[in-house]
Amino acid sequence: MAAAQLRLPTYQILNLIAGLLAMLGFLAFWPVSPIRLLPEPIAEAIHAGRWVLLIGGLLAQVWLLSVRVRHNRRSWQQAQADAAAVPLAARHAAAQSGVKGLKVDWSPLNSGGANFQTQQLLARGEQGWVVAATWRFVLLCSLFGAIGGPLGLGIAFAELDKGAKALIPLLMGLVFIGISWALVRFAAPRKCFDRRVGWYWQGREGLTDQQRHALQERGKAAPLHEVRAVQVLAELVTDSEAPSFNSYELNLVLQSGQRLNVMDHGKRDVLVADAERLARWLDVPLLMR
Repeated sequence: MAAAQLRLPTYQILNLIAGLLAMLGFLAFWPVSPIRLLPEPIAEAIHAGRWVLLIGGLLAQVWLLSVRVRHNRRSWQQAQADAAAVPLAARHAAAQSGVKGLKVDWSPLNSGGANFQTQQLLARGEQGWVVAATWRFVLLCSLFGAIGGPLGLGIAFAELDKGAKALIPLLMGLVFIGISWALVRFAAPRKCFDRRVGWYWQGREGLTDQQRHALQERGKAAPLHEVRAVQVLAELVTDSEAPSFNSYELNLVLQSGQRLNVMDHGKRDVLVADAERLARWLDVPLLMR
């Protein structure tokens, strides 16, 4: 796997697998180990291959670390290239003058992000837009529940005759299913633009006026007439547990100077195109930096 082609979901999955293998090998050396809670054939196989699991898992993590270092170097170089892609005059004008005297904050609004496309902008006729999670992001989140859920529930079912021993794998399976649901629900929440009611908000379609005002107080909604500009900015995201990467934000700039985040992902060309569509639809300037 080349450093330039590394993707965050792939890295995290491989790192998780390598860590799990090393942990299983390490636990198999314990005289009293939680591995004994597994079905007997599985526990015996892990115990017999404990050295292979431990050394193989550690070597895999060392290799992933070297890939991360190379990828971080490439990410820094890409960040410099992205900054140079916007003409200097445009960057200077956006940074200094803002929108007709409105001072625009250029610090990242959302910490973190993703280096692949997690959200998409979908048209709802001429009257609005919806920001929804991409199928790739939903599939990635569902893997936790699709793999961990049935595995935990299956082990629990096999251990039913052993009483309390079945409780741990049952809870683990339910935790994996809960993580999948929470990721899909909260990591890429649905957002709506509706010209008929004159609002932008985070949440499902068809909210009442009272619900939209409640969201506005929490910084998750705004009347469309208050939007003064659409903002696009880049952020270099660094994490000790994963390679660094570039994530791009699409924000709404309100007349008060407040900003509301609409999208945040790593597909720059898609996000810029979506920002241009929203700026034309809202009839406001597009600011890029």
